[in-house]
Amino acid sequence: MDLLNKKLRIAVDSGMVLLLPLLMAYSLVGETAHEYLGIGMSLLFVAHHILNVAWWKHLLRGKYTPLRILGTAIDLALVVIMLALPISGMILSRYVFRFLHLGGAATARTVHLLASYWGLVLMSFHAGMHGNRIMEVFRKITTTQQTSKIRTWSLRMIIVLLAICGLYTYIKNKIGLYLFLRTQFVFVDFSQPVVWSLIDYLLVSILFIVLGYVCTYLICLKHIHKYNHRQLSVAQTVEKIALLLMLFFYKSIIQVQRHNDCRSIDKNIYNSLNENTTEIS
Repeated sequence: MDLLNKKLRIAVDSGMVLLLPLLMAYSLVGETAHEYLGIGMSLLFVAHHILNVAWWKHLLRGKYTPLRILGTAIDLALVVIMLALPISGMILSRYVFRFLHLGGAATARTVHLLASYWGLVLMSFHAGMHGNRIMEVFRKITTTQQTSKIRTWSLRMIIVLLAICGLYTYIKNKIGLYLFLRTQFVFVDFSQPVVWSLIDYLLVSILFIVLGYVCTYLICLKHIHKYNHRQLSVAQTVEKIALLLMLFFYKSIIQVQRHNDCRSIDKNIYNSLNENTTEIS
């Protein structure tokens, strides 16, 4: 029964991971499909919490370590996000829920945009924080008990490369602008095949999965004195990789600042042109 529950958790979580890039590329998959996929995501989210009902029961019990505080904060933020998404989605709906005739579309559009991108970030980060548990369950399901150094390091290298690609995609698509709500319109390249857009969002998701895993690992290093030299060396390597990956936040902030500066300059130019036009008239 316990293994069945774990299999169901993996199935539900995998479904949510697969739906994420499809939902993010809504302009390319179509609005009707986006609404039905959104309903599917909401149902999977409810199923996820039903399968993990023990988390709610123990929410106010036990000691809160730094790792638990971080995990709980992210989980509660995701609950808020996953409530905001379907509510704002129903207000914006043009097909499935159009009979509701709800007002406040302008506010709902802003909330939906903000919740969508933070949902992508935090859901991926949440998955990364539980990376070890997911791998343990995966080994039990696939009956892969023996470890292989070649397989382990090959997978690690592939994941690191995918995370680097995700970092490049994050910067290229200017996702930081949407996270900090510096623009309310998402740029969509309709000349790009749908599959490439899906891959872009999947790579960004992998980036934050890796960040979640690395942050969890680093927080656990408070017991570093118990490690042997080999573990210490690995920990230091992971820490350096984490610092490199964290640089993308700095890049994102600089990108947002430049965007604001450009908007300010454009506004000044526009006002100056209007003044000159008025004087000529």
